Amino acid sequence: MKTKTGKIQITILAFFMAALTAPAAWATTWYVSPTGSNGGTGASSSPWQTLSYACSKAVSGDTIVVNAGTYTDNTTCSLKTGVKILGAGSSQVTINTSASTYISATNSLPVVNGGNEIAGINFVGTGTAINSGARSNQIIHDCSFSGFPTSINVYGKMYIYSNSCKTTAPTQTATYCDDYAPLSTEPGSTDWATGIQIYNNKFTNTKIYPNSIKSSTIHDNVFDNSGSLRSAVGNTSHWWNDVQFYNNTIKMQTNTWSTIAIEVWMVEGDTRFYNNWTNGWFSILLNPNGPNTPYSWEIVNNTFASNNPPGTNPVGQALETCYFTKNVLIAGNYFTNTGSNNPYNTAIGIHGKGFNQNFTIRNNVFYNIYGDAIAINSSDTTGAPFAGSNINISNNIFDTMHNGTSQGVYMQDGVGTINGVNIKNNIFTGVAHGALIYPSGNDVQNVVFNNNIVQGGNYTYNYGTASGVTNGGFTSVLSNYNLVPDYNATGTRPEPYYDAKSNAANFIDKGASVGLPYTGTAPDIGAFEYLLTPNPPSSIGVGP
Repeated sequence: MKTKTGKIQITILAFFMAALTAPAAWATTWYVSPTGSNGGTGASSSPWQTLSYACSKAVSGDTIVVNAGTYTDNTTCSLKTGVKILGAGSSQVTINTSASTYISATNSLPVVNGGNEIAGINFVGTGTAINSGARSNQIIHDCSFSGFPTSINVYGKMYIYSNSCKTTAPTQTATYCDDYAPLSTEPGSTDWATGIQIYNNKFTNTKIYPNSIKSSTIHDNVFDNSGSLRSAVGNTSHWWNDVQFYNNTIKMQTNTWSTIAIEVWMVEGDTRFYNNWTNGWFSILLNPNGPNTPYSWEIVNNTFASNNPPGTNPVGQALETCYFTKNVLIAGNYFTNTGSNNPYNTAIGIHGKGFNQNFTIRNNVFYNIYGDAIAINSSDTTGAPFAGSNINISNNIFDTMHNGTSQGVYMQDGVGTINGVNIKNNIFTGVAHGALIYPSGNDVQNVVFNNNIVQGGNYTYNYGTASGVTNGGFTSVLSNYNLVPDYNATGTRPEPYYDAKSNAANFIDKGASVGLPYTGTAPDIGAFEYLLTPNPPSSIGVGP
């Protein structure tokens, strides 16, 4: 009996072990081929003819392999969770479709684990290529998309737009209040699509539209919208939390209010935009309620280089980043007009409604901007007045603002306030003024302009201060230098052109401490600290 019982126990254990491993054992690989038949078995020796048919048969854990060839498939692929679609490569597989949505991967809330992977296919169509809703852990890579107004629509809970929150308080999560952003309600804990990965794709004359995504990455993609007036990313996406957007190239046809390289609102959780190249413009706005430690967002080491022709309603700025937000880092970027069209009248625009606090703008290079490099404008008359404070502009290079007739930093007041702008350790060449306050009767207070170099222009100019305002205008203009900076002045901008000519360059050890690492007896003036490796940040810009 004892031996028999032992055998029974072993048999039961084996049964449970088999049950635990059954899903992997039951997973099936299905095949699709242009020469296949939807009457086949889906095996490698009897492939199906269309991806949409394979999607109707595949279940969670299965993989659909799409063999090389050209397909026409006008039926929606309804993709179940846990199913992978792996093509032979975007240069070898093309699927043409007229379906309004070609791949539909959607669930109802709360968000579930999608576990879908789509790779290695060239999609050509006229609707939406991939619609992924309420699914996390979606991976889309090494594909090409063209012709679609929207190539990838991915979201947790799609935001609700309201322009009447002041009269009717929102009752649902993920409600964006355009009439007063602080009344907006955050996505709930089960509203976010997390673990989204979109990488190594080529997008031609189309856009992606991510909303309510968290802890996700979008990187190493090429967006080429030079043949259309479509935006590339968003316009307008809402709610990105802890998203890494990096190493992307974004080519645009023109820079207008409706044609935007990337536009995302409600950005939080230290979302980072870094090492991207564009000839368009970025609009990164709004974080009234979400996490902002250490930053709401960072815009770091990007290149904005454009000679785009003006379109209808040209926008005139490279980066708009503001509106009801605290804690923003803008560092290590390169801003330049590259030809006679001069699309960038402003490099960085900080304006709009509500509080705009704790901005750090450092180690950037501005070259050949057609107007003012940094414009802080509190003239918005709608909703909550602009309230800018603790804006720190340090260790930047400003070179040639409108052939020397514009400013490095321009502060304009209308109905709001600007209080506490610290301008230190910058080099200004080819400017009318390093910093200017305009117009008379404004409310701009506690502006510091110290330890800067200004060549061929004036340090500062203040047109006046509002009646009754104490500490108005410039409260400190000290330790500035009027000299020609000892740049290397050869080679490619920004580096090595703006590097120090030698260890005896006249901007070395002339700065004031602003909390950044430095070598020598004091910080250097300008964007690059001599002999510091890596520099803060480690590099500036990337190529197209």
